[in-house]
Amino acid sequence: MTGDTTRRDFLRSSSGALLGLGAGLALPAQKSDALWSSFVGPRKYGEEESIFDTKIGSYLPPRPLQLFERRLRNLPRAVIVGETHTNPLHHRAELEVIESLHQLEPERPLVIGMEHFYRQHQPYLNAYINRKINLTKLHELTQWDSTFGYEFNMWAPILQYCRENTVPILGLNCPYPVVHAVSQYGIDQLPAEVQARLPEMDLRNERHLERFKLNLGLSEENGGVGNHGFNVNSPAFERYYQAATLWDEYMAESASKYLTRPENSSSRIVVLAGAAHVAGRDGIPDRISRRIGESCFTILPQGVQWENHNPKITAPPRRDFADWVWYTRREIDLV
Repeated sequence: MTGDTTRRDFLRSSSGALLGLGAGLALPAQKSDALWSSFVGPRKYGEEESIFDTKIGSYLPPRPLQLFERRLRNLPRAVIVGETHTNPLHHRAELEVIESLHQLEPERPLVIGMEHFYRQHQPYLNAYINRKINLTKLHELTQWDSTFGYEFNMWAPILQYCRENTVPILGLNCPYPVVHAVSQYGIDQLPAEVQARLPEMDLRNERHLERFKLNLGLSEENGGVGNHGFNVNSPAFERYYQAATLWDEYMAESASKYLTRPENSSSRIVVLAGAAHVAGRDGIPDRISRRIGESCFTILPQGVQWENHNPKITAPPRRDFADWVWYTRREIDLV
């Protein structure tokens, strides 16, 4: 990878696959715009979409307003939604989650934490919410095309809702060059001043490590060599695992710092991040819980095939996968 490699290039490369952060279907800007505009309105009757609640083991209609209302008293302060970046139905689900919680708790402070912005972008996000800059300027100042890289308009309705309702947006992510440097050289080779700014990192989470190995295609059957040629005992494997963990820990730290400030003791955060950071709870969710001593509620939209108006899956998801698995159509089926 060259010095000009963008974060999106990294995610779409074999290195991105190693991190378990694949991008899915890449669409031209015009097509993704058209896709989003087709689904931003109310859900049509009979549309193939359903929520599986892993606690009760039952499918529920995709109506987060009513579902949240029933469990609001016991809902954790951190609600984390995992997306496939290129699926507009996942962004519609995210917007519905935000709208529902904002409507149900109008007096409760709500903040939206986004993987899509760096922590260092906070002044620009504040300026946008406070109507000092517009969406175009936010795109420019955050250098979105290189710092995140996916079609900006896919997230525009969420950003606009936050601005219209004065819901703060919190930048969560670690600057990509730092993650890239860790993947190439390892944490120990970073300058001391950079290491000092890194979050506390748990590199011994067995479930997280096993999921990471699975994403690399590592197994006993292939002798511990993954589908990208990495051996589990190689320095390259260790570096990429450090990079994957840094991404999760940094975002978890960003959200936790907000929640643990005394003035935010009653606040709720909705975190929006890629599905790989949320699935299995061992990415961002458990790392927030470790820091704040509270559980998180996780929602994982999943694009799947449908058969007779039911999601075509081999088995219902387990409790440790997510609280809600929100089944939608795949983005490839929307084109």
